[in-house]
Amino acid sequence: MVCPECHKPGMSDREINGMHPACFVKKMIHEEAQTATLRDQFAMAALRGIISNKYWDYDIERAVKLAYEIADAMLAARKQNGNEKEND
Repeated sequence: MVCPECHKPGMSDREINGMHPACFVKKMIHEEAQTATLRDQFAMAALRGIISNKYWDYDIERAVKLAYEIADAMLAARKQNGNEKEND
């Protein structure tokens, strides 16, 4: 099976909506870029890294939860470093 986004073969049981996990997140980022908050953007970047890791074996719900935990930590660090705009 070929990924419809990147056109590369090698689909596995880790596919999401018929795409490689990294391609799914890339598409999601592109589609949501217009309305995504900074928190969402941080989470999407984290999610892309999490699910593209070949050793990731958790389900997508767990990956999303972890991605938002990472995003919240990034926002807290920004605030601590003097940037008061938490959700640009």
